[in-house]
Amino acid sequence: MEIKQNGFQVFFDCDLDDELVQFEMQSKGYLYGTILKINNENEFQINFYDSTRFKQDVDDELKMYSFFYEENVVLVDKITKEKLLSAINDVFLRGVYKKMIPVTRK
Repeated sequence: MEIKQNGFQVFFDCDLDDELVQFEMQSKGYLYGTILKINNENEFQINFYDSTRFKQDVDDELKMYSFFYEENVVLVDKITKEKLLSAINDVFLRGVYKKMIPVTRK
């Protein structure tokens, strides 16, 4: 699924309008692999989490390793189409993407 806005495009690996996809996203508490493309140039992969799932993943990683790290993480209170699109819009408008690590193509 692709969404175009003024100044950026968003590419989702899934159809956010599909009810089963919506249910699965909310149940899992995350959505990986969203691509934010700014002005047809830089691309950033964003990984979305709700706070409950994020804490679970951090706790699991800390049990296995001495640290947790994941680039370009965006937390939302609920994994819904509306929340994701709102967060992406804010990431763009506030320039947060400038702090993100871009996707490198080999």
